[in-house]
Amino acid sequence: MIRKCIERALDRSGSHKELCSRYIGTIQATHDDFISAFDDVIWNIPELAVDVPGVERWLGVFIARSVIDDRLPVSYVRDAIVMTTAEVKALE
Repeated sequence: MIRKCIERALDRSGSHKELCSRYIGTIQATHDDFISAFDDVIWNIPELAVDVPGVERWLGVFIARSVIDDRLPVSYVRDAIVMTTAEVKALE
């Protein structure tokens, strides 16, 4: 549900993105649930980028908001950077 909300909001207006961000901040789920959802979205960046210009920036905003709302651990930011860097190197 978290992943779907984020992916659907990414190609909508800024107000829709903000509403989604607020909504996922209220979801009662574990850090692991949020990590799994954001990992899935990160792995889908190449497909999302076709329809959503700047998807990486917007996803960064969602991640930052989730860290602030204590839905994701701060360490997730570092781990996500490592994960996406490894993915880029694998594609080269």
